Amino acid sequence: MSSTRKLVTYVNFGIILINILGQAFPMAFPLALPMYVTPFSQEFYDYIIVASEKPDAVAFLDLSYSIGLHTTTMFEIVQFISGLGIKWVGYSASAAVEATIVNMINVDMPNWAPNFVYGVDYAYYGFIPGTTDIKMNLLANNQDLIAADYLGTPRGQLPLLARVHDRFDFDIFINCMDGFSEWAKWWPSRPDAPSMVLIRSDSWPDFLTYYPVTFSAGLNAPTAVAEFEALTGIAGVAVSYSDGLTIVLYWTVVIIIAENIVRVLKIGQKVEAE
Repeated sequence: MSSTRKLVTYVNFGIILINILGQAFPMAFPLALPMYVTPFSQEFYDYIIVASEKPDAVAFLDLSYSIGLHTTTMFEIVQFISGLGIKWVGYSASAAVEATIVNMINVDMPNWAPNFVYGVDYAYYGFIPGTTDIKMNLLANNQDLIAADYLGTPRGQLPLLARVHDRFDFDIFINCMDGFSEWAKWWPSRPDAPSMVLIRSDSWPDFLTYYPVTFSAGLNAPTAVAEFEALTGIAGVAVSYSDGLTIVLYWTVVIIIAENIVRVLKIGQKVEAE
């Protein structure tokens, strides 16, 4: 093999290796590279910040996503609002994610919000099957619908559940589930209490029919999740993916520029030789 062909082989190998490392390294060590944040993601973040500035604010969370990145983002939202000091009450309409939520309560919450006490600062109703009627009753007068939390503790023994009776006792609502149109009937945004949605990309057009009157903000998963992680400082999976794509993109641009420079130089040398 000639020295030229060897050099080409080494260069090609180097390009492939850098592409692999460019995507693998951020997965292990997120870099949180600068990125453009869309107005929708910024708005979603800003509403949470505003809610956190209210004294003793309480959020209602529908924690029903049970697939991939949507579930991860759902927990990142819980982590973020808890870290800001927003109290929350949650429930899930998905049995598939129940064990994960319980694990979050027992393992993650003490790390995310060390000063939070279960029953005082956050509470979980548990898995509640049902559709529109359940949601209506849950928000109209949840004391009639739910007598205890997921552990069976009577709600009267949990200070946080004892103080929230209907949707007017909450300062912000974040819906993490499919079928958000059901919530649109019972929890429209109020000037003092925004209603927000974590949405799949294929449901985004449907969300826009409710925005901004019924729903104040929406986070388009998975495309906007990296933006949310960047805003909150949570270096999660989406930021890692975004970092890898950014590195590979910049490296590709460098290769294209370098290749064109080499070609121009070769053309110049050929012209001089002639």
